[in-house]
Amino acid sequence: MIVRDLPVGSINIESKEVKVINQVNFTCQSSTECCRKHDIPVTPKEVERITDNGFEPDQFLINFTPILINSKTGKSKIKAYVLKKKPFSHDCVFLNEKNLCSIHEFKPFACKIYPFTYEIKDTENIEVRVHQDSVCSSVSVGLNAPSDSINIIRDVYSKVKML
Repeated sequence: MIVRDLPVGSINIESKEVKVINQVNFTCQSSTECCRKHDIPVTPKEVERITDNGFEPDQFLINFTPILINSKTGKSKIKAYVLKKKPFSHDCVFLNEKNLCSIHEFKPFACKIYPFTYEIKDTENIEVRVHQDSVCSSVSVGLNAPSDSINIIRDVYSKVKML
C-alpha cells in the first residue's frame, strides 16, 4: 500500500522539539519509481551546481523558461526549472543504466527529501508530511517506536536548513 499526504510530525525551529503525529517507517529501497513518475523541479542554484559539475543546461533542462511554484509559506513564488526525461523510457535524464542517480552527490533538494515534503506552519514550526503524490512503496505506517518518524523529521529539517 502506498502512503500519501500523511503528516509525519513537526519540529520546533527554536527548541528543536520533535512532535510525532504518525508512526512512519522509511528506508529507501532504490526502486527509482520517483525518478520515473515525477517531474523534478530544480532551482537556479541547483542548475548552477549541476553545470559546475560538467553538464550543460540543454542536456538536462526541459526548457530555459522557469516555472513558478508556490513557496512553502504561500506568500511568494519560487522560480524553478524541470529536469528532462529520457525520450522513450521517460526516466529522469540522470538515472543511469544501473538504475543509479548519476548526480547523487549533488542531486536536487526535491530528490533529497522525497518521498517527504515539508510545510512551514508558522514562524516556529515545520511540518513534515509524506508527499501528496508519493509513488514510494518503501513508506509504511506502523506501530513501532517513534524513532523512525523522529529521524525522518530531523533529516528533512536538516536539509531544509541547508537551503
